[in-house]
Parts: sequence; C-alpha cells; structure tokens
Amino acid sequence: MKQKILDAVRKHAEGNIARAKTNVDVFLNNPVGVAT
Repeated sequence: MKQKILDAVRKHAEGNIARAKTNVDVFLNNPVGVAT
C-alpha cells in the first residue's frame, strides 16, 4: 500500500514537471500574449 502511494505521488510530480516543461516550450515558440 505504501509503495503504491509513493509511486502515485512520484508519477503525479513527474506529470506536473512535464506539463511545466511543455508550457515553457509553448511560450518560447508562441510569445504572443506574453507580457514583456
């Protein structure tokens, strides 16, 4: 049980990191609408 929870938390964090990296890529490739 404990291992399943740890695995779920880790996968959740990895997903958040991947989403953040994707957002950075989008903003770098589409600077329209980004305040500078």
